Amino acid sequence: MTESRAFNYSKLFAADAPISTRSENLHAKYDFAVAYPDPDTLPLTELIDSLKTAIDREGRDLAYYPSPLGLPALRQLVSEKLSRDRDIHVSAEEIVLTSGSGEAILMLIQALTNPWRRCVNRGIRLLGNITTNETLWVRRAKCSV
Repeated sequence: MTESRAFNYSKLFAADAPISTRSENLHAKYDFAVAYPDPDTLPLTELIDSLKTAIDREGRDLAYYPSPLGLPALRQLVSEKLSRDRDIHVSAEEIVLTSGSGEAILMLIQALTNPWRRCVNRGIRLLGNITTNETLWVRRAKCSV
């Protein structure tokens, strides 16, 4: 039997590429930065049932990218829930779903700053990412949604 050797990627990195080691995923008792719900409160059976329903209903379309604003049916559901539960009345067209807070924050920066305004992001470390200390230049372009 031949012994498998891991591929060495070190020669492929750029000379000035930042080197970062990935830390363990440690779960603090109280972590206010990342959502770590109590595992015993997760409705796993209901989640599995919901996934089965969604795959049965939407399975053929799962290989396609969704609308850039988020799935229209989910935006409609969020609109109805906000109206019913919080008395906040917005249409589905006014709701944008993002993949995470980083995407939402970047969209807000781009929407609220003038084109080519210099925004500095000082030493922020995001979970699983390299620490950044780079200048962010905001450039906006007109687009119809």
